[in-house]
Amino acid sequence: MNSSAPSRINRTISGFVVMATFLAVLFVAAPRGSAQEGRSSLPAGKSSIKPFHIIGNIYYVGLNDNTSYLITSPQGHILLDMTYESGVPYIRKNIEQLGFKVKDIKYLLNAHAHADHIGGLAGFKELTGGTVFISEPDAPVIADGGKSDFRNKDGKEEWRPVHADKIVKDNQEVRLDGNVLVAHLTPGHTKGCTTWTTVAEEKGKKYNVVFVCSVGLAGMGIASGVPLLNNPKYPAMADDFAKSFKVLKSLPVDVFLASHGSFFHMAEKIKRMEAGGGSEVWIDPQGYKTYVAEEEKAYLAEVEKEKQTGK
Repeated sequence: MNSSAPSRINRTISGFVVMATFLAVLFVAAPRGSAQEGRSSLPAGKSSIKPFHIIGNIYYVGLNDNTSYLITSPQGHILLDMTYESGVPYIRKNIEQLGFKVKDIKYLLNAHAHADHIGGLAGFKELTGGTVFISEPDAPVIADGGKSDFRNKDGKEEWRPVHADKIVKDNQEVRLDGNVLVAHLTPGHTKGCTTWTTVAEEKGKKYNVVFVCSVGLAGMGIASGVPLLNNPKYPAMADDFAKSFKVLKSLPVDVFLASHGSFFHMAEKIKRMEAGGGSEVWIDPQGYKTYVAEEEKAYLAEVEKEKQTGK
């Protein structure tokens, strides 16, 4: 036998050991949870932020703009919106960083059937086994992965399909321990867009909290090829928006939250909170009124524009 053969064998074995060690390190370092949870690359412009306490038993666990809220109780928690599928590991980390356990999440709620809000729903269903609540109009869209969304022009699946465990109707209450969340259907942005309200207690005072779905026209309107008037995929869109503005203007609001942080100037309020403002920075009834008024103004302008162009 060639005298150099043992050394070559030793080098080969050493190489296998190094490679096995490298792969083991990668395995240990990988995010825990399902394989889907490993898709951790967020869309451009999206990033994780430090979680924080908002008011009462409500905490922020979402991204820099796409929101996710944890409403806690001794008997279990409610998670409202899960952002993108790639956002799952970040939201999970935020929840754990606050000292809560993901396995204690009992209910999974959502604002509306768009990938930047319910893309992570399938992942959290797998992680928690929680009960999924979806509004009746949005349920079939979420169940087919967004293929039937009236804004979906190519009919492709936009998220992993999830079926509702329970259907939510207008003004229905969802109760868990001492938490009561009320669903207010505010369609237009989607057919089943759901604004949620609850009451939070902070320092002995009770506050009306709103989680606005959206009444914005992002990706909609004549310029986007999704007209509000005479839309064959959603004939009632303009009327639904009009009804939703009436609903939003009727709600008593102290704390203004929403499906996007930009709606309620979250970044600016975080700075004020960190400067010592505390939970009081989230009490913003006037900001809520301003938001609704500005969105209604944009809606009316779009309707008038479409009327003028014969749409």
